[in-house]
Amino acid sequence: MDRAPTPKSTLRLFLKLAGWIALIPLLIAAVTGGIAMSEGRKAARLAGDGAVAVATITDKRITVTTDSDGDETTRYHLDFAFAAERRDFRMSTTVGRGFYNRLQVGETTALRYWRPDPAVNEIEPGATTRTVWVTKIASALALAAGLFWIQRCWRRARRALRVRDRGVRRRATVIGHLDTGVSVNKVRQYRLLWRDETGAQGRSWHLPRKRLHDWPEGAELTVYADPAGRLPAVWDRDVGAARAAAAHGAVRRG
Repeated sequence: MDRAPTPKSTLRLFLKLAGWIALIPLLIAAVTGGIAMSEGRKAARLAGDGAVAVATITDKRITVTTDSDGDETTRYHLDFAFAAERRDFRMSTTVGRGFYNRLQVGETTALRYWRPDPAVNEIEPGATTRTVWVTKIASALALAAGLFWIQRCWRRARRALRVRDRGVRRRATVIGHLDTGVSVNKVRQYRLLWRDETGAQGRSWHLPRKRLHDWPEGAELTVYADPAGRLPAVWDRDVGAARAAAAHGAVRRG
């Protein structure tokens, strides 16, 4: 515990601040964006070279799935058969609840298909266009959320490094432990609360409960502070030791 920590890079601090979480919305944006593009091509094909056939409902069913949080998702499935371009087709698709309830097994309904490949079709009017818009909006929102999180964590990392490398080094004493209410991989996260030699208080970044034993109340810490008081102080175990070439002047805003 007495060994001085090595300086940490902006990227390491970015990851320590959970910047990697941005991968989740960015992945969602990529998936929903891909769906939007695929459904957009389908809509264009049906509009540009589509034809109408009569489909017969051969079966219908409802499935309910439950995710890890206990939330249920209900899906409505229709099986149908139709003839187009001298071929017979038997297919299945999911539809909205209203459309599902309007049709019974054995009834017929109009179906729009793409002439070059009738397997590309739409049995619920407007469903493809709605899917395009919904997935476009979802993709845009997820992309915005991912970029926002990247920008937020990167700026926090840069500001922490400025405090470390341009701030003043102070001794501080642990005055308590704060339960953040956050769990990472089912491990509860806490913060150290400290008071430095000037009387200013601060807090560490997240750390697991098992590390609290190394830093009980009364333990001494090394922190870096902005003399102007504009940016929060940082613990050297979070950000690493200041680089040898760092100047100990006032910290500018990031």
